[in-house]
Amino acid sequence: PAPTAILPGIKGGISVYPNPASQSCQIVSNAGPVSEIRLIDTQGRYKTIPFNPTESRANLEFIPAGLYMLDIWLQSGTRHLVRLVKE
Repeated sequence: PAPTAILPGIKGGISVYPNPASQSCQIVSNAGPVSEIRLIDTQGRYKTIPFNPTESRANLEFIPAGLYMLDIWLQSGTRHLVRLVKE
């Protein structure tokens, strides 16, 4: 499904920190369990990143610095897009 809105962080029940991030970021969801996370770069390309659902942590170590959108999917099928700056 296509997103209908870009929800800014905590308003959508999703919090991402630290932001800007360097090595990893924590993803906290009050809206339900996270099932999948992908990065979208400024050219619209998707990048798969390692995500540990137990720790709710995404590994950004091998991602180049820049501006990205975190494409966060919950187990309920809800999609959230959160802006992320990688240092």
